[in-house]
Parts: sequence; structure tokens; C-alpha cells
Amino acid sequence: MKILVFTTLYDMEARPDLLQDTSAIHYLLKYLSQDNEIMVINTYINRKKYLYRYLNPHNLVQFFKDYSYVKDQIKVHLFETQVVTGTYFHEIEWKWMEKRSGKILEKEKFVPDLVISHFPSFSYAYIDRLGFQCPKIAVLHFTDLAHADHRKAFVEGLREKYDAVFCRSKGIYEHISKFQLPNLREDIIYSGTIVPAQCEVKSFKNKKEFTILYAGKLIKRKNVDWIIRCLVRKKLSAFKLWVVGNGPEEGRLRALVKKYGVGTRVEFLGQVGREKVQEIMKDADIFCMPSVNETFGLVYLEAMACGCLTIGTRKEGIDGVIEDGRNGFLISTEEELFECIWSILTEKRKENLERISQNAIRTGQEFSERNMSLRYFQLMKNEWEKWKKKEIQKR
Repeated sequence: MKILVFTTLYDMEARPDLLQDTSAIHYLLKYLSQDNEIMVINTYINRKKYLYRYLNPHNLVQFFKDYSYVKDQIKVHLFETQVVTGTYFHEIEWKWMEKRSGKILEKEKFVPDLVISHFPSFSYAYIDRLGFQCPKIAVLHFTDLAHADHRKAFVEGLREKYDAVFCRSKGIYEHISKFQLPNLREDIIYSGTIVPAQCEVKSFKNKKEFTILYAGKLIKRKNVDWIIRCLVRKKLSAFKLWVVGNGPEEGRLRALVKKYGVGTRVEFLGQVGREKVQEIMKDADIFCMPSVNETFGLVYLEAMACGCLTIGTRKEGIDGVIEDGRNGFLISTEEELFECIWSILTEKRKENLERISQNAIRTGQEFSERNMSLRYFQLMKNEWEKWKKKEIQKR
């Protein structure tokens, strides 16, 4: 099968100067490339506030280029677009993306059997103008919800231009359900994780000090400051914090650590590779990321696969995968985070914690990269078969 994927977030191998947010979509696709021909069109969105960067002639030249590369047998085309008219795209910007995408398809002579739009709020306006004679599927991420709430045209586009609409989390599905889309599917497109070759249930017997790990971008919505302030609470003197990652909030977080005098208990480890993060997870006891506006949060699954007692945020992407008290914990506020960590530290029956660690590992194994990738493909293939059947009936 020939599969064409539109996205605004993908692996940035061709442009290390651009900010790479996630490779989650690549992980969904890479296991399918041996039996299918896959091409990705990745449109990198530059926000209006970064318009000044084109005063640099080098950046302006890059803007007009189409970068292409192959990774895991998947052909990827990357080009930039610039928001110049406001929060949402104008027809001028849609035309730009349509023209660039059309040229790529013409050059590659790529005629897909199936088209998938991840982040469809950035491609819905022109997806039907590219002349595809095949089913089109939308996969909604958290970013798409603001467009759904404020742009009637986007909701109508989902309803009229796509054969099926899927969601990346339970929370996104519940939010988008209010629009009563007839083509909305209940199946969730979950990400998968790499399952460590050797992963043991963590032992908490005679544990006097717990290590909490945060791994991810240091940005405001991740609420890393919640964890740091928990260190200050007198009751929680029996844990230390490892912070993996970098970002604009790092300076403020370091200042917070200094202000509260907990520098001996907090270690900033910087940005490290995925394999190294996994090794760190094996040594940590608790993984905590109390973030909001999270589409899914693959790092939660990675921590669970390593047996960490994993704390996520209720009604965010990981809710539904983490079941509170069974394979991890869910919180909503900073106070709830404190109470959750306190309950872990004071749990007298340590076998209860070990049971949660064991269940977390089982969840990680169930949600392996390969399993979730093959499930994703089967859902997409089912939609292709439905479309094909309808086409035959029309004849």
C-alpha cells in the first residue's frame, strides 16, 4: 500500500537548526515501511513572532527549499511555512502549502492509496484540492482542539473532507465528541514505547530515599516547578530530583532551586539521548510529569516500561493508559501531587508499590512501539477497505 502522511511534527534530520518537538509519528510509521511505501510531507510552522528571522538571507534561502531524506525506508519531505496574518492561517498561507505539497507529489510521481493527516488543522483547507482519489483520514492531536473550538470551518472540514477521524488520546476524543462528527471513530491512536531488554520490578523494601525523575522540555506547561516546591515541604525530605532536558524555563527552575535551598537534592542532567534516558529511568523510583495540554506523552510509557511509579495528569493524554492506583498515579493540582508523593513515601505495605511497578511494566510491554504501530496500520487499513467497498458499490 502507498501511504501519504501530512504532518507538522516529525523527525527533523534534515534541519537540525529547527526545533524538533517529537518523533512520535515516525515511531508509528517505521514498522510499516517494509511492507508499504510511505512518504511524509512535513510542513514546519513558523509562528508570526519569529518573522524577523528572515532578515537573515540564509534563513530566507532555506525557507524556499524543499529538504528531503530517507529514514527507516520512509521518504520525508520537509518545507517551512510562515504564519503572517494572525493566530490562524489565511488563504494565502493555505495556497502556499498546497502549492509546495503539489510540487512534491508531482516530482515524486506519488499516487497514494491512503492519505493520513496528522494535525489536520494545518492541512484540512487544501487536502481536497490535491486531487486524491483515495480515502483521507484525520488524526487529531491536542493542538487541533483550539481550532475546533474557534473555527467552524475546521469542524466542517473534518466532517466533509475526511472519510474517518481518529484521536490521539481519550481526552481529545471526549473533547471532540461534542461536535457529533458522524465519521469520528472510538479507537484511539496510541503511541508505543521501546521495551527495555532487561526490566525488573523495582524493589522498595527498606527504601529510605526515593529518586524522582522528570524528563522532557523545560517549558511552563510541564509544571516542573510543582515538583521542586514539593521538595520544600518538610514531610518530603526523603527524596531527590533528577531533571533531564532543556528549554526556556531552565533558568527560572534553577533560580527556584537556589531560592528554596534544595540544590543538594536537585540535579539538572541536561539534554540526553533516548537510550540514555532509559538507563536513567531504570535507576529512578518515580517518574513525574504533571504537564497540561499534553496530546499523549510518550515519555510516561517509557518510564512505565522501566518499572517507574509514574505520575501523570488527570484528563490529559496519558489518562486512560495510566489507571490511578493500578499501574501509576493521576493528579490534577500541585497539592494533589504533594499528597501523591507523600502517600508513596509513607506506604507501609511496600508490596503495593511493587505491584504497581509490575503493572506498569506490563502496560509498557502491551504498548510497545511495534504493537501500537501495527494496530495503527490495521485501523487505517480497515478504513481503506471500507472506502474500497463503497467505491465498488457505486459502480
